[in-house]
Amino acid sequence: MAYQALYRTYRPSALDQVSGQKHIVVTLQNAIKDNKIAHAYLFCGPRGTGKTTIARILAKMVNCTSDHAPCDVCENCLSIQNGSHPDIVEIDAASNNGVDEVRDLIDKVKYAPNLGKYKVYIIDEVHMMSTGAFNALLKTLEEPPEHVIFIMATTEPQKVLPTIISRCQRYDFGKISVTDIETHLRKVADSEEIKIDEDSLHLIATLADGGMRDALSILDQCIAYCKDTITLDVINEIYGITTVAEKIKLIEYVQEKNVPLLLDQFHKYVERGIDIKRLCNDLIAVLKESIIYEYTKDQSYPISLSTSEAEQLLTLADKQTRFFLIDTLLECNEKFRFASDAAGYFELSLLKMVQGKPETVLQQPVVYTPTPTKKKEEKEIIPSRPKVETMSMAEIMNLLVQADKQGRSEATDRLAQLPMYYIGEHRTAAKWLADSQVVASDGKTFLLVATPYQTQADIINDPTHKQSIITLMKGIFGSERMVFAISEDTRTKAIQEYRTLASLQQLPIGRPIIVEKIACEDIQSESKENDNIQKLKEIAGDIFESVEED
Repeated sequence: MAYQALYRTYRPSALDQVSGQKHIVVTLQNAIKDNKIAHAYLFCGPRGTGKTTIARILAKMVNCTSDHAPCDVCENCLSIQNGSHPDIVEIDAASNNGVDEVRDLIDKVKYAPNLGKYKVYIIDEVHMMSTGAFNALLKTLEEPPEHVIFIMATTEPQKVLPTIISRCQRYDFGKISVTDIETHLRKVADSEEIKIDEDSLHLIATLADGGMRDALSILDQCIAYCKDTITLDVINEIYGITTVAEKIKLIEYVQEKNVPLLLDQFHKYVERGIDIKRLCNDLIAVLKESIIYEYTKDQSYPISLSTSEAEQLLTLADKQTRFFLIDTLLECNEKFRFASDAAGYFELSLLKMVQGKPETVLQQPVVYTPTPTKKKEEKEIIPSRPKVETMSMAEIMNLLVQADKQGRSEATDRLAQLPMYYIGEHRTAAKWLADSQVVASDGKTFLLVATPYQTQADIINDPTHKQSIITLMKGIFGSERMVFAISEDTRTKAIQEYRTLASLQQLPIGRPIIVEKIACEDIQSESKENDNIQKLKEIAGDIFESVEED
């Protein structure tokens, strides 16, 4: 007989064998017992949580000829179990989602069952059905023949038409707990005479992310690799995972600011084929658990850490530092979807963590202290910085209509290099932009960024700072870019305004942005002499001509 995968071999054949989903199991058992069987069910939930399995068990229970359904002995139970029962029809909606297929199904619904009491239609991934197919099914779902039961399963219930959902009894499947998965894996391992320790079981259950089918598939792969003995090292090697000790060692190198050892260790992980995104998530989990442990001192809580490992992290870094590391890793994780090189971006995040939290951006007006070399009339200038005019909504809209997705993605990737500029000649300009997020970019001439505070946006928008920021952008992008800044609150309002104008088809026509090559004050002042204007033309060239024309 051909080899059968573990998740098929150990598929539950009765409701009391199902791991987790107790609320669903009890409800269906009572419904069968009281003969209160619905004509349509909708099973929703993540993959591998038992939706199709319970659908098949339900089909057996309603057709079993024994008093103790399912008996797994009668003809109906056996034929349903091996997939040969003529009254149990399983349909994959991903490949049979058209109107014609549904109409063919409806034509066959009216015929009485051949062997069983009920004809049961199990429709998997029902959200893949077209709107036309859904509409064709509506009437049959509302008033089906008494001998028909529909069981629909989906991982994305939000894509199912509300009119379909309202005609079904809906059951929401949750992720199976790590404990339940471990218990079932232990039974399977014992049955297969596989030696596996509790730590390895725990790791497999964690990797499965709430899916029993995934857990059994992982166990199956480990058995194929190492035969009859499974260890943590085997699992780590197969799935490209670092151990807790290795994660703590990375954090230790970060805290010691030992960049050579840190990068050397990271490059070894890359060569080993370690999943960088998983490493990022695992580091977040380890740091989070250490913080919760510090607050609660609950030795039973840490999932990934032992008590000694949690205590080790407490001595490596204080709580505030660990919060900063988590924030940096969360930001890295968020931007992975925009980054073309996950390893390179994560490497930059490690360097950012080594650098530490940047100095807080000044939130008070900057005070200018005149130097002794200034002229007398310059000393009489009020020392506080004049208020920078906040960008108008019209100016923001002008930038948004010229931006594109590719430009924003590129700018986000490039701006991730900012921590590298926190030291050196561009450190001041780089720290002005710390914690800013790219809102829009045309990929050529400008960036629009959002900052946590309006005062930080004002600093970036200050005309006296433009040239420093443009020079910094040239180092990051290889070409000069203008940077405009708004606060997070303004960003939210601007996006809403953009959507409103777009729906009304009233978006403005974008006016091109000209990169400022030099800082020129009072360029349009009527008091300028003609010779000064001519001199400015000689210096600025075509750029001045463009400004003059505007």
